[in-house]
Amino acid sequence: MGGSRRIHLSLSDGIAVNGNRVQITVSHDKTDGAMWQYAAYDLQMTDGTGRVKTLCFGRIRLLHDVTRQV
Repeated sequence: MGGSRRIHLSLSDGIAVNGNRVQITVSHDKTDGAMWQYAAYDLQMTDGTGRVKTLCFGRIRLLHDVTRQV
């Protein structure tokens, strides 16, 4: 992401787990003013001992809003 701010989500803010499905929702306020179009991501889990494990990773594309407030 080269100097851009990072977006951190958690189970209490943007990540929902239902069985073996994970839904990630990034609210508008987290990307408001973002100038990037593509970014790298990873999904990590911290176990009970504090060990961090990366579950998956890849690239995402941000679709910018076209409608602006008047």
